[in-house]
Amino acid sequence: MEKYLTFDCYGTLLNEEATYAAIETVADKIGVDPRLARQRFITYQDSRDNIHPYLDYAILTRNNLIHLDYQFGLTHQFERYYVDVLIAHRSLKWIEVNI
Repeated sequence: MEKYLTFDCYGTLLNEEATYAAIETVADKIGVDPRLARQRFITYQDSRDNIHPYLDYAILTRNNLIHLDYQFGLTHQFERYYVDVLIAHRSLKWIEVNI
């Protein structure tokens, strides 16, 4: 029987580049600095203050997009791409770890 151990999947087991690229694409479409939007998305996602005690990733992502709208003084510009960002997240590749 195979056994699996999982832990903090955010950035340790998944290569999240596709999600971050989706954020940059959305930012470019709505006229926001893509690199700054990417950094703010990552900062929000990594903050322990935003996942207490457990928060489903889809909800965390929607909250993060709403937060980006707030950060850039926008109204539902990032949030309207919620589904696109989740689709990008679902296409993530696993990081191979040899133990």
